[in-house]
Amino acid sequence: MRKLVILLALCGAATPALAKPVYHFTDLGDDYAYTVARDNHGQLIISGTEAGDNSEFKLVVAGHSVRGNFGSRYVTFPVSDAQIARLNDEFAAAEKGETVAAN
Repeated sequence: MRKLVILLALCGAATPALAKPVYHFTDLGDDYAYTVARDNHGQLIISGTEAGDNSEFKLVVAGHSVRGNFGSRYVTFPVSDAQIARLNDEFAAAEKGETVAAN
C-alpha cells in the first residue's frame, strides 16, 4: 500500500506557499503533504508528512528507483519515466516559486 501512496504523491496537486510549493494529495482518507528539492548530487528529494498520524517521510529518487524512510520503515521501489518527469517539473516550478497543476 505504501508504494501506491508514494507513487500517488509523485503526481500530487500543488498549493502555493511562500518558500517552495507544498504538494498535497489524499489516498484512502489519509492526507499527505510534501516538497520536492534537489541535493548536491542532483538527486530529487521528496520530504513530507502524513497528516493522520504525523508520519514523516524522506525519499531519494535516483535513476529509476526511490529509496528512503516512511515513518520508521525503510522503503524502496521502482519509479517510471513519467513519474520522474513529473517530479522534475515540480522541482523546476519550485525553483521559480511556481506550482504545477495536477493531471
